[in-house]
Amino acid sequence: MFDKYMQIPFYTQIAILDNLLKDDILKKEPEAVEVILKAIKNNVELRKHFFRKSLSSEWLPILWDKGFFTSPPPPVKSEHGSYLANWDAQEYLLSVATQYPSLVVEHILSMQVEPAYISGAIACLPRLDVQTVEKTIPRIIEWISIPDVAVSLQDTIVALITYLARENNSKAFELFDIIICPVKPSSANENVYLTSSPSVSVIGEHRFIDDDSDFHEMIKVLKAFDVHKFIYSIENALAAAISLENENRNYDRSSTSWRASIENSGQNWHHYYKDDLLDALRDTFFEIIDVDSVARPRIDYYLSQSQNGLFKRLGIYALTVDKNKYFDIARRELLSNANYNDVEIYHEFVLLLESKYQQLAKVDQVELIKHIQAGPSLEGEHSLVNSKLENRYWKLQRLWGIRQYLEGEIAKELEEIISEFGPPEHHTFLNWHSGSYWITEASPISNDDIAALTHEQLVNYLRDWYPAQIPGISPNKTTRRGLANAVANFVVNHAEHNMECLLNICRVGPVFSSAIFSQLSPRTNNDKSPIIDWDTVLNLSNNLISDDHIKFSMERDDLIGWREVRNDIVKILVSGIGDHECQMSFENILITRDLLLILANDPDPIDNDAETGDFFEKNDPHTIAHNHVRPQALSGLIEYALRVSMNSGSPPELRRLDVTVQPAIEKLLCDPNYAVHSIFGRYLNNLYWIDEEWLSKNLFAIFPEDENQIGMYVSAWDSYVVFNYSLYIPLCKLLYPHYERSVKNIKSGYVTKSHLVPSERLGAHLVLFYMESANDLEIDDHSKTLLYNFFEVAGANERRQTAWSLVYTCRVQSKAGIDVNKWWPKALSFWQHRLDFTSLQNSHKEFDKEMASFVHLLEIAPNSETLGSLWIILKNMLPYIAINSVRNEVWNSMEQFIFQHAASESILAIELYKEMYKSKPRGGSWIDATKPRYILETCAKNDESRTITLFLIDTLARAGDHRYRDIYERYAI
Repeated sequence: MFDKYMQIPFYTQIAILDNLLKDDILKKEPEAVEVILKAIKNNVELRKHFFRKSLSSEWLPILWDKGFFTSPPPPVKSEHGSYLANWDAQEYLLSVATQYPSLVVEHILSMQVEPAYISGAIACLPRLDVQTVEKTIPRIIEWISIPDVAVSLQDTIVALITYLARENNSKAFELFDIIICPVKPSSANENVYLTSSPSVSVIGEHRFIDDDSDFHEMIKVLKAFDVHKFIYSIENALAAAISLENENRNYDRSSTSWRASIENSGQNWHHYYKDDLLDALRDTFFEIIDVDSVARPRIDYYLSQSQNGLFKRLGIYALTVDKNKYFDIARRELLSNANYNDVEIYHEFVLLLESKYQQLAKVDQVELIKHIQAGPSLEGEHSLVNSKLENRYWKLQRLWGIRQYLEGEIAKELEEIISEFGPPEHHTFLNWHSGSYWITEASPISNDDIAALTHEQLVNYLRDWYPAQIPGISPNKTTRRGLANAVANFVVNHAEHNMECLLNICRVGPVFSSAIFSQLSPRTNNDKSPIIDWDTVLNLSNNLISDDHIKFSMERDDLIGWREVRNDIVKILVSGIGDHECQMSFENILITRDLLLILANDPDPIDNDAETGDFFEKNDPHTIAHNHVRPQALSGLIEYALRVSMNSGSPPELRRLDVTVQPAIEKLLCDPNYAVHSIFGRYLNNLYWIDEEWLSKNLFAIFPEDENQIGMYVSAWDSYVVFNYSLYIPLCKLLYPHYERSVKNIKSGYVTKSHLVPSERLGAHLVLFYMESANDLEIDDHSKTLLYNFFEVAGANERRQTAWSLVYTCRVQSKAGIDVNKWWPKALSFWQHRLDFTSLQNSHKEFDKEMASFVHLLEIAPNSETLGSLWIILKNMLPYIAINSVRNEVWNSMEQFIFQHAASESILAIELYKEMYKSKPRGGSWIDATKPRYILETCAKNDESRTITLFLIDTLARAGDHRYRDIYERYAI
């Protein structure tokens, strides 16, 4: 009977089960009960449905006898490991716990399972009577004594402690002491990242200060039950935390420097569990401080803790809270000479001194002042070093807070010390931190000061002024750079400061020159072209570069040297010559060219070893080129040649490289520096446009064949593929051998390790080459294409990005209305080729990234493509649905394609959809069911596809997805 029952469709099984449970089956049909028990024992989803029903408590003894509560379900395996399944039987047990408390106790005592299931069982205990709960406490203590287990149980233990405390049961504190007991980080599942504080707790950080939490409610109830026991518990935990730390560091006495003040303060860097304990102890102690019989013994106890400075500090701080209470103890501490030299208690002791000094008798004040006048003692582990300077500052710190009460000799001495040191900042703290901030380099003079100086006075001031001393760390530093920025901003924007003044300021030093050029750099005005005073820029640049020291110096001053100034100059020049809309006069264009010719001989950058090292592993030449003079000068010369060529209006066959810059460009073509050489690759398209003949003649100088010059080759080639997004097919044909070599270079590792990822850009080039060049298009034999060879040697990320470039190229052509026959067959053919290749490999995981890109071709497939025409490709994509890293991308694209064709190809649609779920049963969206619902309902309407559709819905139901039950019931006739 059972086997036949299991062959019935799942929703039919549910209907039968529901009908059986409506009747009084436990009494009327014991055989049917056995069938149900056997069915739910072996069918997970049916069992879930069974326990979701509102079962009567009469089922519990029967289910108990059948062993439903002895073992939880096995872990569910996934790509990331495994996770615990819901134990529905236990949830039912807990729902009827009050009717069978003895079985709940037996269940807890016998459990040898994961903490998650233990937590569920403990959660029901507050619903039982306290005598029953007490029977489980020994077993619970065993569990929470294991830190890793206790971490998972903490929330339910907190609720249990709260319940026991409300019942005035002492077991509450027994459990509380265990969960707040400090442990080593390695033993607790804590987010511990400060190894200097090893003590943590299974309850986590900052639970004591969370006012809205269940933990806070537990604290309130425990205090109401017995506040004295609560204080003892926190004291013990805090002492244990400090002891554990001392043991870990082999200290006899622990430093308390981690806690700046006992009271809440911005100086407390609150990251430690022991901070939580101290705050809880302090706040609770002050709740009972008015009860003399309780508080006085605790204060005396704290003050006696010579080996635990934290408790002593707490005791001293307690004496400052009330001016009249415990004055006898405060007097004793103030007259103890040892306290004045103990830096551990300094903060709290100074607060006590300031709050109680005026209450002392005159004779006691005199004795106290004598202690301070004597100065710091050399004795004691925690005393200060004694020197004349430190002696006087030591006195200032302790006398400052009581200065208004001082008279005579000590008052006069304090005045002398204040005149020497000034008023102390934050005198109650030995150390003070102000937080983090940006440091601003400030000018020592204001704009008004600058305006008041003559040109000669200003230049002399700039030449002579230096900071009086090395500035300390503060939000504002007065520096020469700050002065330079202020002066440059003022003089550049005031016409009365003429060229001679600007030049003289620049010559004061590179820091001032750099600031001037920074002010003269391009600035936009209402989104128009940059506004530059080219006459001023070129005049200044020409005058400075005419100075041989400025022209060749590589030295630095304040991190800025003349090299940086020349770099500022060349960048402005290149920005102007390269902007063909820039309003630069013909004369200024020629001056710019001449300056660039001079800068093309700049010593910066120096040799490859110093600047680039092994660029396959370190810096990349094309990035270095952007920040150095000679490469930028070469960029400017090519930009100049381009502007001349464009203005000539000559046809391609007559265009030539401008003769005034050609020698310099050809000289730099022989420059051995990688960064310089990379510029030729960057401007390869431009050079081809300017002068095809020149480029063809010099192509092998740009891309040398000699393997010993592989660095030169790669620096130029990688710059070419990175910076040239538009391809000239004629140039690509000319470069075909170099494209071939670049693919081989990838295999050999000859690729710049750059954030610009030249290997990915090469892939994009090859996609365009493949899509547009007939010479590289052999659809019947992809092994003859460069794109094929690239995919053979490229890494997973490069393949994914290249596949995406293929999709992007097709999308652009589709939007542009280009004939689909010119791009779709090529793209589809290559996708099919890659699927054929990957199907022969051992692992699909290696190719998941590229397939996650290729699948987006479905989004731009022409209307002529159907499920039938793409059936082989779609079937071959199924394995990638099972790979978690790309599951959603592949699933969504395929589901969308099925969605579009479900009405016209219902049989194929549901067949493919079924295979998708078979590859990944939980692959569908659990947020938006719009598309799957449409697909399933559309296919269920069709007589020919209905059977498979209902089977799929039934399969989903067995896996726990019941969102489409209404469709099943509507069409399952």
